[in-house]
Amino acid sequence: MLGGELGKVGVSRLGNENSEDALSWNVFLSLRETGKLGEAAAALVGSPGAIEPSLIVWGKAIEDGTLLPSAEVKAALDRLEPNTGSRPSRT
Repeated sequence: MLGGELGKVGVSRLGNENSEDALSWNVFLSLRETGKLGEAAAALVGSPGAIEPSLIVWGKAIEDGTLLPSAEVKAALDRLEPNTGSRPSRT
């Protein structure tokens, strides 16, 4: 699902059973698919009643099995790296 759309070398690690990326991906994706991602986020940050967070990988939000550019990530990068005109577009 992600390889061609992201164009990232690290995507291949998601299929490796010894990969930390694969473990993280599977845990967070499973939590989202069961509607428990918000509960897990609340437990991790110690804040009850957290809303269901977006699942973002390498700057792309995963919505209904589709990858969309994350406006939040782009805004943060623009704020953190305002003078990097040569930086490739992350949208």
